[in-house]
Parts: sequence; structure tokens; C-alpha cells
Amino acid sequence: MPPYNKILIIGLFLDKEKNIPTQANELSNVLRKNGYQVITASHYKNKILRLLHTLLFIFYRRNEYKIGIVQVYTGINVILAYMAATLLKSLNKKLIFVIRGGALPARMKVKPRFYLKLLRKANIIVCPSNFMLRSVGEYGLSAILIENVIQVSSYRSYEKKNLQPVLFWMRALSPVYNPNMAVLVINELKNTYNYKNVKLYMGGPDMGLKQDILEMIHKYGLRDNIELVGFLNMKKKQYFAAQCDMYVCTNKIDNAPVSFLEMMAMGLPIISTNIGGIPDLVTDNETAMLVNDDDYKAMAQKIDYLIANTDIAKKLIANGKNYIDRFSEKNVFQKWQTLLQEE
Repeated sequence: MPPYNKILIIGLFLDKEKNIPTQANELSNVLRKNGYQVITASHYKNKILRLLHTLLFIFYRRNEYKIGIVQVYTGINVILAYMAATLLKSLNKKLIFVIRGGALPARMKVKPRFYLKLLRKANIIVCPSNFMLRSVGEYGLSAILIENVIQVSSYRSYEKKNLQPVLFWMRALSPVYNPNMAVLVINELKNTYNYKNVKLYMGGPDMGLKQDILEMIHKYGLRDNIELVGFLNMKKKQYFAAQCDMYVCTNKIDNAPVSFLEMMAMGLPIISTNIGGIPDLVTDNETAMLVNDDDYKAMAQKIDYLIANTDIAKKLIANGKNYIDRFSEKNVFQKWQTLLQEE
């Protein structure tokens, strides 16, 4: 078997029934299904244990792979990427970085020397969005665009005829994803647009803001309008997509959110902030409706507009379904195969 078929993928590999699935996990599954020998690290959620396990794994399994694919995030996770990359290079392995962190462009402006030192270790840099491609290109780094992958056939599409103000929000309850804005959107729809029965289902694990959100719900009298439903596995995700008529995204930082692709596959029109790589992933008024960061009034207005203009909503849904084909396993694998076979 050619050496390019032996791959190590460094990322986070948790039980997807209990945790948000990662693109590292999806990529490993796609490569395995298509004949590649893939080993992965790490399954530890604790960052210290993950770092130690990853470094030991890289060294002790060094004879089982020729190529190391490292997922690059920001924050403390970038230390793991740096140390893993340094060890892989010392072992004379081909190193591929996949840029995942949506905050990386901002961090590079603050610490350009550190991030350039890190990224220059790679033989190849892969970006899942044109946003990130441009961002690293500003520093003279070349990169290759390979989109995120979703199993399109795994998602059931739900026909939305006459849209109602029943909304779906799905990310972690973290400042990065700005769930507070979603609460303000619902308050605006209820009191300014008189949608007394407006409903929002908020899915995702608590990462520090659950109590704040509950206090906001109480403050604005929205107990009957907003329900926190916790982490959603695939089955629950499909259930709430069937119940809801629109998906709202309030993120403050993002790169190429897979949640958008999932919602397109399930037939939900998207109303989102226009931050980071989102305007590169979707087109305003074509595959989504976009508003400025934290502009809850504009988001409420867009939701009201879609409810009143079913033809526009149907256009967004149809365009979204056509668009997601480029993120299918077949198309994404072809790009990875071409890349991995290069000497």
C-alpha cells in the first residue's frame, strides 16, 4: 500500500452521541471508508490529558503513519497544535494543518510571529473557507481550499410551507455564540411584531452562559417562548428541525459553521450574523439572510419578512439544498485524495 494511505489525524474524537461531533472525526471516517489506514488522537476531553496522550501517541505509533493531519484552533488548543507539529516534523513526517479556529485571523494580528512560526511548520495548509484562505494569504502563506464535509444523505429534509415564528438556535451557550442576542430577538418579535406565540428552541451545552440566559428569559417574561433543550445528538437535532421553521445564528466568531450545512440539508432557511467566514459560506438573500453582529432588531425584521414572503423563504431553502452538494462526502474526498497523493 502506498505510504500516503497511512494517516494520523490529530484532533478531538469524542462520543458523538454525547458531544458535538468534530470535523476531525468526520474526516477520519471519510478517509477510512475510502481505503485509507487512519489512526487518531485524542479522545481525552481534558486539555492536559489530551496534550500528553497526543504527544505520546505521535511518538509510540510513529511507524504506523507517514502523514500527520493536525487541526489548528486558537486559545490554549494552539499549544497542542504547536507541540504536535514540532514532534511530527522531528520524526520527518509530512505535516498538513487544517485551520479550524474562526478567531485565528484576529489572533494572528495580535501575535503574528507566533502564528507564522507555527503555520510555517506545515508542508501544506488546508482551509475550509475562502475567509480563512484570504486570512493566511495576507501573511504570504499559500493554502488549499477543502470544504467541511457532511453526510448529506443522513439528514431528512422537512418541507416548510407557511412559515411560523418557531425558531431553532443550536450552538454552545458561550459568549462566542452570543445566545443573549437570540433572547433579544424573541423579545423583539413578541413585543414589536406582536408574535405572542413566538417560540425558540435553544440547543447546545452550557459553556458559562446558561444562568445569564435563564435570567434574561425571566426578565423579559419569555418563559413560554424560549426553551433550553441542551446538547442535541443527530436524532434530537432532526426532531427540532422538524418542529421549527427557521434557523437563527447569532455567532460573534466563526469560520465555516457545519450547522449551516445541516440546516440547509434539513430544509430550514437561515438568518444569521455576517461575521467571520459566514459571508463566504452563504450569500445574503440567496442562501441565507444576513444581519450585522449583535443587531437583534434587524434579525427580528428579517424573520418577520420571511414569514410574510413565503416565496423568498422557499428560494432560500431551494438554493441551500442545491448548494450543499459541494460539501458531500464524494466531492470533499476527491479533494483530499488529490492532496494526499501529492509527493
